[in-house]
Amino acid sequence: MSTWAQLIQSVGLNAEQVESVQKQVAVVAGAPPDPAWLKALAAVAGWVACLLLAPFFSLFDVYESQTSMGVFGGLLLVLGVVLMRSGKVMFVHHLALAFSLLGSGMLVAAFADFDGDMSFGRLVLVQLVISVIAYPLVPSAAYRFLVSVNTAFLVVCWMVTSERHYYWMPAWLVVLGAVTGLLWDWRARPVALNALAYACAFALAGTVLFDVLIDQFRWWKVDMVSPQWVSLPHAAVFIVVVASFTGGVAAFRKPWMWGACLVAALMGLSGESGMIIALLLLVISFAWDDRLLAVFAYLFLGGFLFFYYYSLEVPLVAKSWIVGGTGLGLLALRAVLTLLALRAVLTLLDRKATPQP
Repeated sequence: MSTWAQLIQSVGLNAEQVESVQKQVAVVAGAPPDPAWLKALAAVAGWVACLLLAPFFSLFDVYESQTSMGVFGGLLLVLGVVLMRSGKVMFVHHLALAFSLLGSGMLVAAFADFDGDMSFGRLVLVQLVISVIAYPLVPSAAYRFLVSVNTAFLVVCWMVTSERHYYWMPAWLVVLGAVTGLLWDWRARPVALNALAYACAFALAGTVLFDVLIDQFRWWKVDMVSPQWVSLPHAAVFIVVVASFTGGVAAFRKPWMWGACLVAALMGLSGESGMIIALLLLVISFAWDDRLLAVFAYLFLGGFLFFYYYSLEVPLVAKSWIVGGTGLGLLALRAVLTLLALRAVLTLLDRKATPQP
């Protein structure tokens, strides 16, 4: 009998009651984890709680100086970590999430303006450093997702603040696409990096959509490098991910894989990364059986096509080619995913038919 069972029996329970408790504990321990949509709601709840909690601390003059804000922010972050690691109650967990988010925000604000001369570049740098330090310390997927997305959002805002900074946008999109493909292609990915994988996928799609929208409202125009410098690397990431999910190098021996490469190359030559990213997220969501990511991919694809089609900066002929190419790409993706599903079913049937030693 285990130690905890002996402890329960010492309280006054008989052997049958102890066995009943053991069965109930086993059922709870074997229960599936919370779905992704519930974790997303928890992240939104923590962010809203952080916004509501911030004005409360202004009553104590916490925001009067950078020193007090930094000290109090560090205490809140430590308190949030302690509560998350010790408390299992949902209320305590949400309270710890709000404390951690607010503490991180205070630390960023304090260090970014420690000498009274805050710049957007310093704000982004401080946010990046604090996020890297706090990410492994705070055991919350919602916190890790929010700080990662917030960092990516600040990087994009920094690029938009200046015409000179905006030249970094292609490089940022390429790096973000490569990191997203690497994280989702990593089958043995640690659980701690799941939030970062989701954050990279959301940030990549959001940045591509934002880049389409900013052309309509930007008061300055930038002669960017050829858009193929962005779309072709994304097409390469798409090919690598599809090949990895379908057998690695051996997948290139099959005709349909070369068809997928041809579709990806044509989409890359079009100079628009939106449809490539949408197809990439759809393939990843299918391979990982992730409904949340699939829903987001469909929403992103619809939003990209809508804003791109009504863009005044793109000729109508180019829009027609992009919309038609997206349709062909989706049909090709459907064929590939059907083959993958059939292959998985046949593999499962072969395993069941093989006699066990």
